[in-house]
Amino acid sequence: MKEVGGMPMMGIEPGCARKLSSGLTTALGMAPVYMAFLRFMGDEDEARQFSYSPEVGGYVRKVIWQGVPRSIRDGHRKVRDSQDGLIIQRNMALFFSGGGRQELKLKVAGRIWKEQ
Repeated sequence: MKEVGGMPMMGIEPGCARKLSSGLTTALGMAPVYMAFLRFMGDEDEARQFSYSPEVGGYVRKVIWQGVPRSIRDGHRKVRDSQDGLIIQRNMALFFSGGGRQELKLKVAGRIWKEQ
């Protein structure tokens, strides 16, 4: 995870559909996926005080996720395996990229806020 100006930044994690729940695995097969999630620089109780919303898009389309960040103490594999983030199939990511579907050209943005 990267930190810019004291704020945690989202990461994109390549993964595989076999990590998804059985209902999604049947529909997805073994297609590669990408995952965006946020890990908070602190413990789990501190992380629950915040929410975040990453969005990934391109080619006049976007997908948005909203959730609670995970503690930095949770490894990226644990977050990935729990599917707690924005998951995009590779073919959708390539479609969002436009063109010949040969390279990824996606905009990754988002916001983080403290719950009241």
